[in-house]
Amino acid sequence: MKTTTILIGCLLVMFTACESHGPLKGVWKEANESLLACVTFHHEVDTLNLSNCLPGNSCPDSVFAPGFTASPMKQGSCIYRLIQKKTKRNLHPIRIWKDGESIILMTIDQASIDSLAPKDLKVKGMLNNRLLLDCSGRPSELYVLWQNVELPKSFFVFTKEGFATLIPKEAKSMERSVLRIFSVNDSLLILDNRVTLNYGVPEF
Repeated sequence: MKTTTILIGCLLVMFTACESHGPLKGVWKEANESLLACVTFHHEVDTLNLSNCLPGNSCPDSVFAPGFTASPMKQGSCIYRLIQKKTKRNLHPIRIWKDGESIILMTIDQASIDSLAPKDLKVKGMLNNRLLLDCSGRPSELYVLWQNVELPKSFFVFTKEGFATLIPKEAKSMERSVLRIFSVNDSLLILDNRVTLNYGVPEF
């Protein structure tokens, strides 16, 4: 029975890895060269300075933050006032738009860090351009970023031991880039675990 389950999982990974995944859309490449730090919020109302997120300290055209009500402190400002919405989610992506393209900034509430046990992911290997990761318990929230780009849900497949994610094609043209994993289940928190890629190949 165990062998059958493993075989089915491997076939699922192989099938999804063969799907056609084109280039990532709407990526603001100039803002994707350095990694944005994950932001921790200590209060329901806070401010966020985005001047260091964009090249040349330019201000975003707009900010899309599903977990917050976000508004600039004044017109053309890089400082946003964020009011956290009532939600049970722990991780909140903030999409920063500029010139029709975007990058992602990950945020987490301090209460989540205090209440959940931190855990590191274990990289198990590669299978057909898909990175295999060991994770106890299926994540209720999962975000995988390549640099500051959120990978689409179609890149993921869940296995009995954890999950696997495709490595984006764009990584193959960069000497060094980073996959960043943010995940939560009922008791565990995985916060900004990183896998370094060398021309799209993970360094184990």
